[in-house]
Amino acid sequence: MDIEEFNHAARILGRKYVPAVIKEVSVKKNITASELASYIGICTATAVNYLSELEKIGVLKKKIVKGETGDVWEYRLTSDTITLETEID
Repeated sequence: MDIEEFNHAARILGRKYVPAVIKEVSVKKNITASELASYIGICTATAVNYLSELEKIGVLKKKIVKGETGDVWEYRLTSDTITLETEID
């Protein structure tokens, strides 16, 4: 990862609700945005934003599942550890 990607990932990981998001995903194993929103007391749109950002930097992966009212995305951790590495020139 180059330094710009590192900085971007660090900014995302440093956001206010990220530790709570990661904790809930690790406990529940698979979680939807609406479930996450309910568990940590944020609106669903905010939960979607957090989950999407964490998926884009590789902390989470998502899959589509059949829900009661249609298809939904479920998120899970890609690993039990989160590491950021970059080469410093």
